[in-house]
Amino acid sequence: LPHLQDVGCIYLDYNATTPIWPEVANCMAPYLHLHFGNPSSGHTYGRTCKAAVDQARLQVARLINAQPLDVCFTACGTESDNWAIGGAVVEARQRWGPQSGRMPHIVTSTIEHPAV
Repeated sequence: LPHLQDVGCIYLDYNATTPIWPEVANCMAPYLHLHFGNPSSGHTYGRTCKAAVDQARLQVARLINAQPLDVCFTACGTESDNWAIGGAVVEARQRWGPQSGRMPHIVTSTIEHPAV
């Protein structure tokens, strides 16, 4: 963040947000200005965006050696936290089996992020 560094500031909240690499901004530009359709819609704008999301999912999957269907994009950290916690609960219940009667406990503390 050169403009902050010019005035003597050092940005330390990269957990909240980070600057976008110029290469990423260049790749995203068409979808911010021209192809802004809802990828869940069946119309032309939506299909164009769905193809881009599917391509991005494939690229991420290859990068982390995963299957494309295992890659989930979320809109924010809160949504990601909820998916992770909920997924852990579902996994635990499946592992224990429905007859066990066991219920997972989620323990948090006051130092957790507000999203948790």
